[in-house]
Amino acid sequence: MLLMQSNSWDNYPLVLNTKQVAEILSISTNQVYAMLKEGTLPRVQIGRVYKVYRDALRDWLSRGAPV
Repeated sequence: MLLMQSNSWDNYPLVLNTKQVAEILSISTNQVYAMLKEGTLPRVQIGRVYKVYRDALRDWLSRGAPV
């Protein structure tokens, strides 16, 4: 998992796409999609598109979420 300093979070938009989540977590986009579909990651689904709020992902990681 990529350990991010608090100021580096500000380099990302408030709403993340799957590629950005994969980059932050240092995993593949396929793994991100699997985690989104099973409800492991905090997410918002707009039609067929998944989005992740940056702050929700940061909170999820701070709680020691498994990656």
